Amino acid sequence: MSVMTRLQTHIKCARLFLEDDDAVNAEAHLNRASALLPHDDGAGGATAAADPESLLHFRTCYARVLDSKRKFLEAAMKYYELSKMKVGMHGAFDVKEEECLQALQLAMACAVLAPAGPPRLKLLAMLYKDERTRALPFFDILESLYMERLLKKHSVDMFAQTLKPHQLAVTSDGSTVLQRAVTEHNILAASKIYINISFKELGTILGVPPAKAEESASRMIYEERLAGSIDQTDHVLDFSSIAPGLRAAADSSKLSAATTAAAAESEAAAGADAEPAAAADPMKQWDAQNAAVCRAVDTCCDAILAKHPELAEKVGGSLTGEDIMRLG
Repeated sequence: MSVMTRLQTHIKCARLFLEDDDAVNAEAHLNRASALLPHDDGAGGATAAADPESLLHFRTCYARVLDSKRKFLEAAMKYYELSKMKVGMHGAFDVKEEECLQALQLAMACAVLAPAGPPRLKLLAMLYKDERTRALPFFDILESLYMERLLKKHSVDMFAQTLKPHQLAVTSDGSTVLQRAVTEHNILAASKIYINISFKELGTILGVPPAKAEESASRMIYEERLAGSIDQTDHVLDFSSIAPGLRAAADSSKLSAATTAAAAESEAAAGADAEPAAAADPMKQWDAQNAAVCRAVDTCCDAILAKHPELAEKVGGSLTGEDIMRLG
């Protein structure tokens, strides 16, 4: 049996298994077919070229396998590549415009289901800038995703009716693939609106319990798909505009700058006789920071007393934080 015959046989088997929704066996045959595809033979040459029709069927099956395995980001990229194929004859196979638009629509569906984060945003940008997507159903969802707007429930429910069974599968946390994708996207959208938000309020926006909102946010932060931090004492999600990978370096830089400034201010207040090496001592740096905070509090108190001189008699022990908040 020739290489070409074996290649075509494995691809046909993969297509038949996919028709039976058996992605596992389909992938096994695609792996065997991939070893028979044209490639560099290591000596500067190449193996015998496959016919365009076989290559097209292989690429289509590969995208469908990725889709079935819920690797939606990779599947969307493969579907989009297929949608960009030139309309016309590819060997004995005629690629029609309707088939390219169908591949584009599948790419849009997988992009919606892909995990929220920077990689998906790049994919969404490509799809949004493709003029063909404006004529497809549910372009409003693609636009909301790209513009990082909150997705509306009725639009999501209508979109869910067009999905295949495996795209509505229930995940380990009890939500469907679509529900998880929408929840993660809406958390990212909320990060563009809020500086911080309680999980109770976030859960109301997402339409999920507060504990579920916290679980989703913590997973995204851990996977570095969301910049932020969680205050578990106050149950608040604090969004940060700093990229997750740079947050630690930025925090260290801020701490160093604050410490240096406080130490310099302490030295200036102490006079020219202060030891230059004091700033190098961590304990003295800590003391300098505390002194700077105390001077800031004194400045605030002086400003309050200047505006409300009747409170002068309270200074020295009985002016409370409640008094300050009431007057502020």
